[in-house]
Amino acid sequence: MLVTALAYAPDNPDVIVAGTQPAGLSRSGDGGKSWRNLDVPMKPYALTGYYLGDKPFPEGHPGAYGRKHWTRVTQIVFDPADSSRVWAGVEIDGAWRSSDGGEHWERSGDGLKTQDIHGFAVVHNGKRVLLATTDAGLHVSRDDGASWTMQPIDSEWQYTRSIVERPDKTGVMFMTNGNGPPGTAGRLFRSRNYGADWEDVRLPSEAESSVYFLAVNRADQNLVYAAATLGQIWCSTDGGESWTPVKRRLGEIRALAWLPD
Repeated sequence: MLVTALAYAPDNPDVIVAGTQPAGLSRSGDGGKSWRNLDVPMKPYALTGYYLGDKPFPEGHPGAYGRKHWTRVTQIVFDPADSSRVWAGVEIDGAWRSSDGGEHWERSGDGLKTQDIHGFAVVHNGKRVLLATTDAGLHVSRDDGASWTMQPIDSEWQYTRSIVERPDKTGVMFMTNGNGPPGTAGRLFRSRNYGADWEDVRLPSEAESSVYFLAVNRADQNLVYAAATLGQIWCSTDGGESWTPVKRRLGEIRALAWLPD
């Protein structure tokens, strides 16, 4: 079992919720010294037609769309203003929510176009709004995840991956986009109004795979990083207004973060 997501309660760092592959959730109340399996009824695997290899089954074969792939928790988020509210997304088993700080969970996917959840963001602009990125587009909930509405973006690809709010909490957000995993092209989008509208930031160099990951940190709200799946990284030092390619290119990237000195 692999740990694929971690989240700390904003008002108590001893409370941690961990997500795994195969999909499952565990909770610690003592800073990670001990853990309790929450027995959330997430599916351990999904049957898909992906990754059939060099010799896929012919059309009509009973195994053509019956390959088992492990599900995994992709992101867990606490509401920074109310630690009793927590959400978890699963690739591929939908959206889940808790109203008691992660003790108990329920599925919350009414209106989702897909069960392939990639990321979450919780924003406050007079009212709590939840945004979810998926393989079928950006979804928005205004009732704590009870129901969802797809919000199309101005891109020929609706595949969205990561979404974050800039740490200054002024409504500036960033979201990654591309033409699939790992993809051959990608974009980075910015919102200036808490996710209500989105614009292409027009990265200074062509993304050669889907733009997947974002990194922000409260230590410097103006320093923002974005990365594509196959190794490209871009940096902004002015809060996402302008971007510069990082000269060193890496191999496949699976996560992105920056830490203060």
